[in-house]
Amino acid sequence: MHDLPLGIESGEIQLLAVYDVADEIDLGRLELLLHAAPRDRVPQEIGRLTLERQPGSLAFADPPVAARIADSTLDVDGLNLAVGVRVRFYDFGALAVQWSVAIPDGFTIEDLVGLSAALEAPARRAELAGRMAADADAAMAAVAPALSRPGRNGQAETFTVYVVNGFDRAVLAEELLASGAVARMVVGEQDALSPQLHAEVRAGSFSYTDHDLVTISYDQAFVYDPVSAADISALLEFALAQVLELGFYDAELDARLAVLGQAIREPARHARRWGLGRSRFETLRREVLVQHVELVQVLERVTTAVKVTEDLHYARIYRAAMRVFRAGELSDATNRKLELVFRTYTMLADEVDSHVAHRLEWIIIVLILIEIVLGIAEKL
Repeated sequence: MHDLPLGIESGEIQLLAVYDVADEIDLGRLELLLHAAPRDRVPQEIGRLTLERQPGSLAFADPPVAARIADSTLDVDGLNLAVGVRVRFYDFGALAVQWSVAIPDGFTIEDLVGLSAALEAPARRAELAGRMAADADAAMAAVAPALSRPGRNGQAETFTVYVVNGFDRAVLAEELLASGAVARMVVGEQDALSPQLHAEVRAGSFSYTDHDLVTISYDQAFVYDPVSAADISALLEFALAQVLELGFYDAELDARLAVLGQAIREPARHARRWGLGRSRFETLRREVLVQHVELVQVLERVTTAVKVTEDLHYARIYRAAMRVFRAGELSDATNRKLELVFRTYTMLADEVDSHVAHRLEWIIIVLILIEIVLGIAEKL
């Protein structure tokens, strides 16, 4: 064990913000728009997402499109940090903005813990949220024709990834975990953590070899990997985008259920005596069915947007990220609400069928009365 602080040779801090910006995005058309942008505003490094270590490890339904845009700067406690800004578009309507900040020369892992705490200060997060939202709005404006029903609803998922590509000496993953620095970094605390919290952080930690480490918490992650860091960051971002969309459609279902409940409770505008006339639920039944089908299709597109096919390490990280980001809870809640929508449709269908049957009974009664009247008239 070394007494000297563990120095960082190279790495970066990735600040992520993911927004819902459209119902869906035509990525093919979006690529054409990016390449055809005016020369003074041409984004750089336009291309589809591919993995560096094992390109076949992820199977994308439609790989997201990334582009590097104008660089910026960030001042944190006297440190003037250069920022590389990248955007990535997902076909299911999400837009990710990533700020990449190189870790300053001479930084130790303890310095990085201090910088992580400074970045998580409420005032700093508010500043970052505003600036990154402005980047998202600019990116949306540049590719607006490729967006279906564009609009940023104010919901966003933010995340920070601390990436270290190399230290100034060989270090084992177990040493990093035992030092406590990684745990404090991903939790956002400078003070020593409790054994229980340390155990939770370890549960979210993964290694492919003894000399790499991925630790995931709710809104921060630490990645030590000289080879696959970019792939892992992309995987975490993709998981975050999926969770954002699941949360959006969960809220959308809440809103639709509220409207549906109000429509059902609303009294009929025209009183119908004897059960005659058209049921006021006929149109509503059709609307509920269409909404149910649309939401099922959208959620299926979101949840099947990526599949981890060949790499066990990536699969474990992806599943862990979805678990930490509460994807399972959101998915379960959404499925319950979809089931409620379908049950509501079934009840409305029964109500409409009952109303139609009642109306037919009256028609039959009227026809019988007419026949009786005609029979009496013939005898007179």
